[in-house]
Amino acid sequence: MQMIMWYRLFCQIFCHHFFILMVQTKYRWSEAEKIGPSGICNKNINVVDGLMLSGKVSYDGNPLYNVDIEAYSDDGGWGFETSRRIFGSTDNYRIRGLAPGNYEVTAEAKQDCYSAIPQKIIMNDKDISLDIELSNTCASIFGTIHNLDVSQTVYISAISQSTKNYKKVSVTGPANAYSLSNLKPASDYIITLTSPDYPKHY
Repeated sequence: MQMIMWYRLFCQIFCHHFFILMVQTKYRWSEAEKIGPSGICNKNINVVDGLMLSGKVSYDGNPLYNVDIEAYSDDGGWGFETSRRIFGSTDNYRIRGLAPGNYEVTAEAKQDCYSAIPQKIIMNDKDISLDIELSNTCASIFGTIHNLDVSQTVYISAISQSTKNYKKVSVTGPANAYSLSNLKPASDYIITLTSPDYPKHY
């Protein structure tokens, strides 16, 4: 009995120090250490701070807020932040807890047409500062309404499923021109005409 107790104590001490000294934090499922349940050895977890991506999102040199910034890695890393005012800093976004890897960074305004070309970065063992300059990509759809009676009002709308962008204007005869502006770039807009006096037109 005493021999068994000493053996268990040896295993507990050995396993504890072995895992602390030998097991390193992994960031990929494929590299994770595989273990089985045991009444002797514990699987200790060493929490390691991730890396941080930070910078300023701007348009024409001026900071923009409420812009979604996403960092994605095929290696499994991912982070997301919405630009905001950060007291005492020129940065307006900070994405924390990123694992090392190759990332694609995208930025897009929630409601407006501002966006940026995706950028590729490599995060190794240091934080990275990345400023993002957005461009205005707004576009318009316009056209003519034929056979609209005088004093009759119709509503013209445009919706894109891919961008979730929606705009609507009203036109009252004898005017027959419509224009939908500030649309995000997409190729799947559907134009709809609705009115209490006419059937729905597409």
